[in-house]
Amino acid sequence: MTDILPAFKILMRNPLGPILIVIQIGLTIAILTTLYLFISSLSELVLRDSGLDEQYIGRFSIDLNMPEENRISKIREDIRYLNQHSKLDFAAALNRAPFDPWLLIQNVRNKLQVEGAKVSLAHIQMTDEFGLRTLGAELLEGRDFTERDVKYANNLYLNNLEAQFVIINEALADFLFEGEPALGKQLFWGDKAYQVIGISENVYATNAPRKSVAHTVFVPSLFTNDSFHYVVRSKDPIDEQLIRELEAELREGDRNRVVGQGAALSKVKEDNRGQIAYSLKLMMLIFGLLVLVCGFGVISLTSFRVATNKRHIGIRRAMGATRWQICRYFLVENVLLFVAAMTIGGILSPMIVSIFNRGGQNIQLPWHTLLITGSIMLLAMLCAAAYPAIQASRVAPVSVSGSSTAKR
Repeated sequence: MTDILPAFKILMRNPLGPILIVIQIGLTIAILTTLYLFISSLSELVLRDSGLDEQYIGRFSIDLNMPEENRISKIREDIRYLNQHSKLDFAAALNRAPFDPWLLIQNVRNKLQVEGAKVSLAHIQMTDEFGLRTLGAELLEGRDFTERDVKYANNLYLNNLEAQFVIINEALADFLFEGEPALGKQLFWGDKAYQVIGISENVYATNAPRKSVAHTVFVPSLFTNDSFHYVVRSKDPIDEQLIRELEAELREGDRNRVVGQGAALSKVKEDNRGQIAYSLKLMMLIFGLLVLVCGFGVISLTSFRVATNKRHIGIRRAMGATRWQICRYFLVENVLLFVAAMTIGGILSPMIVSIFNRGGQNIQLPWHTLLITGSIMLLAMLCAAAYPAIQASRVAPVSVSGSSTAKR
């Protein structure tokens, strides 16, 4: 504590260098905080469990090249055939299979009027009556869809949906209805109301890193003019041979439909998240480089201050200051610089996050994130300042007293 005031006074004698390094480190802390938010978000996405038995599930991309009036019967026929297959447990039609890059993410709420309603982004999973069983999402409460519940529409306009019921996952039920029984309640998507008839366990099979997309709504509807997916669940871990076999059987059954992109769900997840993992590594590299650049700046400033204060250091050594006291003095200088930089970073971080949010992102800034990046930067500054500080502690008292004696 006794070093704080002297260190501050000496820093202010020639303030330009310290001010510039404070601005640099403060801006870096703000950038690192935002970068850390993206890194933690992407890490959660890459590492989290999807909630599905991916090794047992496969999917096929389907395009029906036939008159509209024949499409529904063909879908039902295909699903019936796949459900009777000796190597499969279940099969279902979904507009978008899990991990598809174009999943339907929409706002849902618990009231018709947006004002005063609880609103959340949710993954809308449009499927038939076999969807939950095929995905392996256990039904915790209520009932599953029946064939009569499933409705078909010829385009993506919400007002064409005739479905009346939905099943939501446990996380969304807790969020929208805050612990109240969700069964029988109404969920609003757009201007339409849907009755909640079931609660499923949580499913996280999306490519969206936002926490709220852990909320899932299963809707018993299919858009027949859109390309969609058949999803199958095998009795044993699904392999490439079974995928190719099912592809061939579907193509042989009707040449008027295009069957493609057959793959195990684990492979789809790996492929779609490979690019995300690459982005994550790139962000971590940038994070490390920014810390390293600031570290070099601290080394330069501390080395300069040691070189210009050797006489002062020698006098202190002659007056009995220990090496640790000399070393500690320069470390205290850097702690003071960090406190000023942290103040700037604390002001700039929310501003940068708000700029991203205005661009369509949905980023929250927990204050512990700022503390984490600040701690990393403080550790980097102290490590960078350690070498010049140790060099300062090696200045011998005789280097000053000797020169003073020579002058006499």
